[in-house]
Amino acid sequence: MKDAFYLRLSQKFYVVVSIMTIYNKEAHELITMSNIIIEFSEKEECTLDGANNIKEINDNGVLSVINPSKISRIWNARLNVSKTEGTDIQEGEYFIGEIEPEASWTKNYSLKVNEPLLKLTETIDTYSIGSQVLHQAFCLGKEMPVVIKIVVENVSEFPVENIRLEKQLPDGFAPPTLNVDTGKISYNEDERKIIWNVGKLDVKGKATAIVETKTTRTSTEPVRMGEINLYYELHGYSRTQAETTFKALTKYAFFLDNMQSEEDPEKWICKLEFQNQSDIDCLLEKIVVTKDGEEILKMESDEEVKAESTWTHEFEIISKEVPQLEKSVEFTVMSEVQRKLKGHIRKEDTVLPVVAVQQEKNIEPIEVPAYEKTTMTVITTVKNVGSATIDQIEVIDVIPKHFKPPDPSEVEIFVSDRKVDKDLEVKLEPPDQNSSMEHVLKIKVNNLTENYEGLTPGKDFKITYKMTAWKPLPEVTYAAPIHVIGYAKPAGPGAEDATQPSEPQIKIRYARRSVRSGKQYEPGKERGEYIITLVVNNTGEVTLEKVHVKDFIPKGFEVVEWVPKTAKVSVETEEEERYLLWEITKIPAGETLELEYTVKGKGPYVSREPKVIIPEEYLE
Repeated sequence: MKDAFYLRLSQKFYVVVSIMTIYNKEAHELITMSNIIIEFSEKEECTLDGANNIKEINDNGVLSVINPSKISRIWNARLNVSKTEGTDIQEGEYFIGEIEPEASWTKNYSLKVNEPLLKLTETIDTYSIGSQVLHQAFCLGKEMPVVIKIVVENVSEFPVENIRLEKQLPDGFAPPTLNVDTGKISYNEDERKIIWNVGKLDVKGKATAIVETKTTRTSTEPVRMGEINLYYELHGYSRTQAETTFKALTKYAFFLDNMQSEEDPEKWICKLEFQNQSDIDCLLEKIVVTKDGEEILKMESDEEVKAESTWTHEFEIISKEVPQLEKSVEFTVMSEVQRKLKGHIRKEDTVLPVVAVQQEKNIEPIEVPAYEKTTMTVITTVKNVGSATIDQIEVIDVIPKHFKPPDPSEVEIFVSDRKVDKDLEVKLEPPDQNSSMEHVLKIKVNNLTENYEGLTPGKDFKITYKMTAWKPLPEVTYAAPIHVIGYAKPAGPGAEDATQPSEPQIKIRYARRSVRSGKQYEPGKERGEYIITLVVNNTGEVTLEKVHVKDFIPKGFEVVEWVPKTAKVSVETEEEERYLLWEITKIPAGETLELEYTVKGKGPYVSREPKVIIPEEYLE
């Protein structure tokens, strides 16, 4: 008769738990160390340029199997990794072998990402006056109210914690006024550093900081607006969503006791006992008991056996003899997956230029003679001496009285030797050429960037025109000041440069007027005929205009002819005496003019000295 075997349906479990605890002094809290740790620890480093664009991003990680135990080692360790998309981790099983207490196995990996977990945006308005326009340049010598807006946005699928931002405030800026809608912000004046503890941002969360300050730039060098460093962490999350399965053995003992029943000698009470002799939690996966190769007990269930604890199980069999049983156990240390990430975004300085202009007004000749009309050439050069491209220029140019201004259509303007004919406005105030009053030439050129690629640093903007000195007076001071303003795009307050109100000064040379005149006469071919020659010599330093020469005609004589025939000659009577009047348009300095005419009459020719007359209107 064969022995009878049966498995008792009622199963009892006896587990004694003893958990080792470790005091973590750094965190000041008790932490239960009873599992092997499978850790995905990642580091994200990103660099943004000054315009908030991603310049470089690197995400790297370390996959670690950490044995936190101080006394127990593990062996036959195997790690299976799957779902590794987005990383360079090879899927499959990694045989690790042994890991000593407080030791670990590691594998480095990299991730393919396009953007960091947080989106950092910095916008700077260099001339914040409440408009919607964002100004991006400073103006030399002008106090500029500056607003810096910093936005941190969680664009990931995880809550991001321990967010901390540091921004350097450059020299030359006033201590800022700070406002945030999330977290706390402060300013370290010694380090000139803004510190913003944002804290935590949930998915799609956003935090904004407003920094208000002001500055007056005294140099044309571009202004580095200070870099930003943003630090953040993920707790319980990582970029990779890889899954792992870990198995390993640790110190244990497995017993099977056979005890004959006191009530029935053929009944045997069998007891399985699994002793976890480590300080690491274990998981029983499968227990099999066989007799003579025949499976009499099979248990497949996940039973946790805490560190330094014992698991037992009893069952009964019927056997006339002491049962010869074989046992096997499959178990593994328990593990848990931990994920974390530490991120850092460094935003490079936003570099903003400074608008500055320098004017130079040249007048040729700068010295003109009094009482004369002299054509003069005016060339004004506006140089971009700053670091910003200039998009708009305004010029206010004074033309003093006694100088005839140009017609606006005659003013020529050049940008880097290219003639300007677009978005140009030239006005003369008042709009006439009356030389008896002062005029202002106003020039405005817009959209230089669009039309002429802008007035870039180091390049020139030139204005040229002609004006006429209109009989200036020697005792009058003639100043022709100029004022120029250059604007970036969009326009702020503008950078200015101007001459002194009394400069440039046009010099008036008092030219000495001197006239030498003479007369000679002689008989002509016929009786009673006389040929008279008048000599007028301009011995002065200035051209004589509208000169009248008068010569007495004796009684009984008439003018027969004169040379040249084209001369403007007339006979006038004054106080019953007659004179021959010559009207001469111009006698340049140093030149001699000979006037000849013939008279004929009876009696002696009585000669008088001619009169050379410069009209009063010329002397005004």
